[in-house]
Amino acid sequence: MKKSFIVLLISVLLCGNIFAQESSGNEIAFPQIIVRSENLFSFSQFEFLDGTKIKNNKELNVLLKGVPENSKFLRKANFWKTMTFVSTAAGLGCLGATAFVDSDCAVESLCLGAVGCLVVDLFSCFMSVSYKNIALDNYNLYALQLERKR
Repeated sequence: MKKSFIVLLISVLLCGNIFAQESSGNEIAFPQIIVRSENLFSFSQFEFLDGTKIKNNKELNVLLKGVPENSKFLRKANFWKTMTFVSTAAGLGCLGATAFVDSDCAVESLCLGAVGCLVVDLFSCFMSVSYKNIALDNYNLYALQLERKR
């Protein structure tokens, strides 16, 4: 009887330790409102309403992916971010190619191509930020338990 009681007690203690979940300070128990940081020279653009900074863009994306409706907007934001990088590379390639071309007409054409890439770059950057802001608004509406954009 004593042995079975001791075995039962030890098994309960072990199960309690196994299934116990320790909460760290980094976990968020409930969704909090995210606002844009007022410090323009800060590396972390976003922070919680209580002033806690969001460290990087990866952490922000993890938080935004917690809302089911945001997957579409985050995919679009990532697409336009990729387009920003592609158009920047193409524009820099056009500018770099002007150093190797002797014809004035070709130099003018490459510079015009670089200006066109700059226009595409600005547009795609605007679209990426726009979709990221929609996802951020959805997250805040989710935190307030209001209806979200689909």
